Amino acid sequence: GILSGDCKRVGLTTQTPYKFILHIGDIKSSWTDCDQEAYSDIAEIYSHPSNRIHYNRRDVFFLIGDNEWSDCDNRNTALSYWMNSFGNGQKTNGRNTGPNPNGFGTLSDPNLARTLVYYDRGENSNSPFYPSSASNFSFFHKMVLFVGINQVGGQDALPNNYQWVKKQMARYGDRMKTVVVFAHADMRGSRWDDFGRPFQRLLREEYPTVFCLYAHGDDHEFDIKRVDQDNANLVDLTCDSGELAEPILVSITRDSSGGGTDGLRVDRRGGRYENEQCEPQNRDKTWGSEPF
Repeated sequence: GILSGDCKRVGLTTQTPYKFILHIGDIKSSWTDCDQEAYSDIAEIYSHPSNRIHYNRRDVFFLIGDNEWSDCDNRNTALSYWMNSFGNGQKTNGRNTGPNPNGFGTLSDPNLARTLVYYDRGENSNSPFYPSSASNFSFFHKMVLFVGINQVGGQDALPNNYQWVKKQMARYGDRMKTVVVFAHADMRGSRWDDFGRPFQRLLREEYPTVFCLYAHGDDHEFDIKRVDQDNANLVDLTCDSGELAEPILVSITRDSSGGGTDGLRVDRRGGRYENEQCEPQNRDKTWGSEPF
């Protein structure tokens, strides 16, 4: 998967191999107004026909960040804008009945799509779409469970997050060699008691041989480390802000025999931009729906 922040023109090359793309939140700056165009413009960039040579839009997932939700003056309105642009499936009477207009978060590979599930809280909403970034999703591929949760910076963990991850892991049990959890914010701080502590305990006690990657981006500066001294299988990855670096390519590795614990390869694809921002000299590394 590809993890990235965004300066509105960070993207992929045709040579980049991937199964899916994930934006881990903060599609807009915190000082940008939370108006409808702030969301629809980004959705247009990611779904523009000129980008189809790079990826299928169905393979693009988005997680919500505090900049486009909890930091907005009207959180409910901001959430509605987000859902209408990035929702991951149309619902009718609580059932998934097809993709949203942009097609994000639905997976083009039917083998992956058949394991794709969304969490719907059943809340009343003016949007007919499951909010992929205001709710949770998961899918299973080659003994790897991928889970996305709504966990933004600046606030406590939502109470469903730990239970959602636990339930998805139990669904696959012994078939699961690796679990990858995507969130906007890390599992520490105000999210420690409700998510970080119980999740780390779950890994140690019930899944001691399962490799786990927890990937997030709210700190906006690349870092990779082990965060549990009692579990070497848990790796924490922070992605650079999109205005500082290209999206990164993350791969789960496995030896040819299939034995042992899975591993991790992180390709930073050149690291940070020169001058740490999207300057003109970096435009060959970027794309957009409009000519530069």
